Amino acid sequence: MALNLVFVAKGSFTMGDTWGDGWYDEKPTHKVTFTYDFYIGKYETTFDEYDAFCEAIGRSKPRDRGWGRGQRPVIRVSWWDAIAYCNWLSKKEGLPKAYDSNGNLLDKDGRVTTDPSKVVGYRLPTEAEWEYAARGGNKSKGYKYAGSDNEDEVAWYWQNSGDKYLTGDWDDDTIKENNCRTQELGKKAPNELG
Repeated sequence: MALNLVFVAKGSFTMGDTWGDGWYDEKPTHKVTFTYDFYIGKYETTFDEYDAFCEAIGRSKPRDRGWGRGQRPVIRVSWWDAIAYCNWLSKKEGLPKAYDSNGNLLDKDGRVTTDPSKVVGYRLPTEAEWEYAARGGNKSKGYKYAGSDNEDEVAWYWQNSGDKYLTGDWDDDTIKENNCRTQELGKKAPNELG
């Protein structure tokens, strides 16, 4: 299972609500500079990928709420589940694991590190790495959304997905589905990094 990864070259960007219409926790904006290159998954982890992990180690598969599995992004996975998946994938591909049993990042020699650039195995992106990649990295053209100023071209949301939306708490069973569904990966236009 080789993941479809995208190369993200080092560079700088302004992180946070640069358009003035975001949430309180997206402020204040601040400059972030990456002194290292990194790779990030082209898409979210799919049910197919995560289910293979569950089958390989005998773990229960997460529910999909009847929305569909396959090439849809996996849902209802905790941070601990995600790092277990990363470590399994690293081991499967002959790489050192990225996390210890306490959730600390590990360098290539298995020593705890706080520097994500020292991690060789598969790991979750930092918030800054994710936002930088979503904005197009150092190839960004400054679009409002990841790859376009037109959200319909690059995103699924309630108005372009058949008036489907969520209410309630995502993490427990109080959520009311209201015909909300995840979408298969790759059905929208890519950003500047592809």
